[in-house]
Amino acid sequence: MRTVNSELAELLDALEALDTSWCSLQQRWVGRYVMLTQPIDSLPSPGGGCVHVERGTLGVIVQVTHSRDAPFLLRFPGFPYRIAPLISHLVIMQEQSPVAF
Repeated sequence: MRTVNSELAELLDALEALDTSWCSLQQRWVGRYVMLTQPIDSLPSPGGGCVHVERGTLGVIVQVTHSRDAPFLLRFPGFPYRIAPLISHLVIMQEQSPVAF
């Protein structure tokens, strides 16, 4: 028979494994460059305006999220906010880009 303490130990072990996997994902993807295949229009910005990012713009992955549709937060040149476009609107670049952020 399992006790509450053994269940708690299993939970802590599972959380540690999840944390290790999550850190590995962050290390693998953060810093990689992407290119937009579709423009991003009318994203509300924290400053109150709207955002437009052109198709073909290069961005850098700054965070991995839990979303299946938009798994990355990206930063684009000249834009101070992070945005999460749909994965279907991105191409992962094979090599690093000389884009200044």
